[in-house]
Amino acid sequence: MSKLKKLASVMLALVMCFGLTVTAFAADTYTITVNNSTEGYTYAAYQIFSGDYDSSSGVLSNIEWSTDNITTSIDVNGTAVSIYTALAAIKDDNGNYPFTDTNGNALTSASDVAVVLATYSNDNAVLQDFADVIADYITGTAAGTSTGDYDTTGSDPVFKGTYTISDLAAGYYLVKNTSVPTSAGSEGVYTRYILAQTTANGASESPKSSVPSIDKDLSDVDANIGDTITYYLTATLPSTYDDYSTYKLIFHDTLSKGLTYDTGSVKVYVFTNGNYGYDQVLTNGTLVSASDYTVSSLTTESDGGHSFSVTLTDTKTLTADSDGSTISTSSSSLIVVTFEADLNSDAVIGGAGNPNEVYLEYSNNPNSGGSGDTGTTPEDKVVTWTYELDVTKVDGSDGTTPLKDAKFKLYRESDGYYAIVDLTTNKITGWSATKDGGTELTSDDSGIFTVIGLDVGTYYLTETEAPSGYNKLTTDTKLVIAATYTKTDSGTPTNDDVTLNTLTISVDSGTAANGTTSTGIVKATVKNNKGVAMPSTGGIGTTIFYVVGGVLVVGAVVLLITRKRMKDDQ
Repeated sequence: MSKLKKLASVMLALVMCFGLTVTAFAADTYTITVNNSTEGYTYAAYQIFSGDYDSSSGVLSNIEWSTDNITTSIDVNGTAVSIYTALAAIKDDNGNYPFTDTNGNALTSASDVAVVLATYSNDNAVLQDFADVIADYITGTAAGTSTGDYDTTGSDPVFKGTYTISDLAAGYYLVKNTSVPTSAGSEGVYTRYILAQTTANGASESPKSSVPSIDKDLSDVDANIGDTITYYLTATLPSTYDDYSTYKLIFHDTLSKGLTYDTGSVKVYVFTNGNYGYDQVLTNGTLVSASDYTVSSLTTESDGGHSFSVTLTDTKTLTADSDGSTISTSSSSLIVVTFEADLNSDAVIGGAGNPNEVYLEYSNNPNSGGSGDTGTTPEDKVVTWTYELDVTKVDGSDGTTPLKDAKFKLYRESDGYYAIVDLTTNKITGWSATKDGGTELTSDDSGIFTVIGLDVGTYYLTETEAPSGYNKLTTDTKLVIAATYTKTDSGTPTNDDVTLNTLTISVDSGTAANGTTSTGIVKATVKNNKGVAMPSTGGIGTTIFYVVGGVLVVGAVVLLITRKRMKDDQ
């Protein structure tokens, strides 16, 4: 009897729901309302204890195991294990076993178990351990379920942000989140088991759940064709990370056709301080042993791009590559995957650019320890752009007449390397440290030559041969290509999420001219001046030299003939 008095005085403390309101519905029935603002979940209530509820005192008395939803013994590997034996194995933070008597023996009645529960407050680990054990002994059909509450007064139902389970008998319940949204990027995650006593004065809180997030960065927003780009995929772990026994992460990455994944370039790092700049990965992150993750083979996508995945089966057991020691992870840790890809000759010029998208697949059911069920985040996208340079060679006197056969070499200011260009496609194929190794670019009948696949930055044109009749330029022509862009995290990636806003080029530090963002083309004009016929000096004097010279030649011929005749006469 003393136990029941103690139970009556503290039973209000049994409101252990992670986000629910319990209210009386009618004389003998009750409701449990789970506050979850996300649509698409299903909640089911299973009665643990039955009993008599006194609405004036809020006390549940005459407590028994529910005959509808609880079995007191289950088979574990061929051995019958009673519910009392399972509960007796629960240990509290002090190392004690609360569901045992003073002699260390398992409790033997539902009311004794209820008395122990009443001594704990919300979110205590003992309560969650109790829920985990009880879930194994649940049987039969749920006492009630809910797929959401809707306002149907208008033409279209409006979700209220609550899930109400109705027509419940008095008692103590375990509420299971039996399904979550499963559409791609819905971030569905199972909430921890909810415990609640039927009482008119129940707690009102949010469900205890959290999801990871994914963020993507890259080393080069703009690049030359052939450049290597480093990508950084950063997973933020959920606040409920400690609720999981194991925690799986799978990074799913898709590269567009203009990007070539560098096989073997994947590395994984852990940041335990929860904060980093992607340029600090190599110095501040802990490199994870390659044996702790797997990288899938490339899959070809319908648009010609490729995808691959990086799987960490359990982020709680990662080891350091340096010495094999265990890396301690927590909800404040960051898991960072890096890899490299080359901008290739299929790269899109300007326009939508060359996107790389990633989404995260993650453990989403702490009630199963973290294995099995998974959810997915929305995708995150980054874009690399590259551009086309069209140079027109014109007559310097009128500024419009195109000049054919002007020859140039292009080099970049950053390292002085000369562009190597495929003259069939006009695309960059590489860069040479020597001028001789650079490709000679020749203007066509329209006075134009083209270089495709350039990064933003400063370049110089060196004229190697002027058109016939024109003077070769004595100084190099300076070209500066610049661009701006914006990124909007809308949750679902579209080509509008990352946008090329402006594209400009300036020639010899002149006013920047707009390029065309949709095509990625910037245009520059280079002028050549004609050579001139140099004037002669001396006037008639030159003519006299020609006449005298002619007379001397004729005289020499006459002299030779005369001497020959005289010789013959002798």
